[in-house]
Amino acid sequence: MPTDNDLIELKYETICVDQIKVGDIIELKEGEGIPADCILLNSNNPNGEAFIMTAALDGERNLKLKSAPKFIQANHANILADRSKFKIKSESTVN
Repeated sequence: MPTDNDLIELKYETICVDQIKVGDIIELKEGEGIPADCILLNSNNPNGEAFIMTAALDGERNLKLKSAPKFIQANHANILADRSKFKIKSESTVN
């Protein structure tokens, strides 16, 4: 398994929104719209948090705090390098 010191070469490609499939990992930059219902896997924030505006989905203009699962946040480099497959099970449907 790679360590944090290993170089990881990731393949990125630009696709249209209608080409996104369930299970795709997408990278978004600050200020970009989220083109699908997504789970936050990682963030530049050390705590794995991001503020998301959901106005297009629910009409609310307030920013909502979302957090990446701690295990994925701590191990994202290894997970991506290994092309790991996993399921995330929600304990709550409340956002």
